[in-house]
Amino acid sequence: YADVNLDSAAAYYEQLLQTTETHTYAHLHEKNLRELAKIRNHQGQTQEAYKLLDSSYTLVKERYYQNLEDKVAEANAKYEAEKKEAEIARQNLLISEEKNNRRIILITTGIVLVGLVLLGQYLINRQKRQRKETELALYIEQQRAKDMENLAQAKTDLFNNVSHELRTPLTMIIGPLEQALHQIKNIQLKSEVEMALHNSRRLTGLVNEILDLSKLDAGKMEVEMSEVKILTFIRRVFHAFRSLAGSQQIELIDNISENEWENLSVQTDFNKLEKIINNLVSNAIKYCKSDGQVSIHLQYEELKKGILNFSISDQGPGISKEDQAHIFDRYFQAAGNIQVSGTGIGLALTKELVQLLDGMVSVVSDGKNGSTFRVEIPVLVLDKDSIRKVEQASQPPTSPVEPRLTFSRNPRVLIVEDDLQMAKYLKSLLSEAYECTVAYNGRQAMDLLQKSAYDLISSDIMMPEMD
Repeated sequence: YADVNLDSAAAYYEQLLQTTETHTYAHLHEKNLRELAKIRNHQGQTQEAYKLLDSSYTLVKERYYQNLEDKVAEANAKYEAEKKEAEIARQNLLISEEKNNRRIILITTGIVLVGLVLLGQYLINRQKRQRKETELALYIEQQRAKDMENLAQAKTDLFNNVSHELRTPLTMIIGPLEQALHQIKNIQLKSEVEMALHNSRRLTGLVNEILDLSKLDAGKMEVEMSEVKILTFIRRVFHAFRSLAGSQQIELIDNISENEWENLSVQTDFNKLEKIINNLVSNAIKYCKSDGQVSIHLQYEELKKGILNFSISDQGPGISKEDQAHIFDRYFQAAGNIQVSGTGIGLALTKELVQLLDGMVSVVSDGKNGSTFRVEIPVLVLDKDSIRKVEQASQPPTSPVEPRLTFSRNPRVLIVEDDLQMAKYLKSLLSEAYECTVAYNGRQAMDLLQKSAYDLISSDIMMPEMD
């Protein structure tokens, strides 16, 4: 400012200061103050120059603080904006997360529901499949049971038919043989006829055993209780084997002694009891050695308690421990020291008959020195009053007996038999004492009965046209 008119310059800047102050140009106003301070300093007005500089610095500070406040405000605004944006972003994130969670929940719920539906469908299908399998298994089992029942019935029918067809020719064999036996004088021929008769009866017994087994299998064998004098009955059945035992040089030992129980009566199925004793005695004779003994024992004390306890012993080769476990099985034959032919039916039938009578049968043997078969069967022992009433009832009446019927002619007999040879044989047996008429089926027999009266009818079973 050395070459410049300081007063004019000062006046110029003062005018500028008014203009900048009026229009609030803070930056230019602060600059003009500094320029005017320089001019005043050159003019020697140092104090005025300091005032102008102070005003300038004040404006600078104000502008600085203003800028600072603006920056702080801007920063705060930016912070608030960013905070707001962050909050919005957070809210959006929360909303997004909530949506995702909802989506996940919906998806999970859907998967669970689908899984439950599939599981339920699987369980339902499995239950249906199991029910079908159960129904199928039940149906198969029912069919198998039905087939087994039909098979058992067919087997029973077969046995019945076979036994019926066998009995007819056996009867026509045994009958003539028995008649011829009384007429034959030749000893050798008589022995041969006796052997044929024995084997025919043996075959008849086998047929009867098979028929009994078929009845047991079919559940058609019933217990028929009746009164019998037990000691007399057992002794009679046992002694019926004396002829057979004697032919094989075997001695029968009867250990049933006569005592106060001799006339004791009991109720039991004596037909089945007879078969039991017959099977055990015949089996003992079959396996007993020559010159041996077959004996029977009875426990009297057990009989008093209502238990028929008897045993049959032989002096055969015995039965091993291994064979004793199966000796009562069907078709089983023990391996003894001697070879004896048989079917393995007798002891099995014996056991089943004993069980049918609620009894039990057992065997005792050391495997070397014979065998003992023991039978225990419950019986109903009749007390003395019952026995006395039975005996009185069995005595003949004291009233006059009606005279025996007499015929002015031979009695008339109707023979109903579809087998021609059997019909011929029966007629030949009866024709000497009876007037015989033959019908070859049930219907023909009924027609004859409607036309005439007969004193006796001898009828076969399982007849053609009408049974």
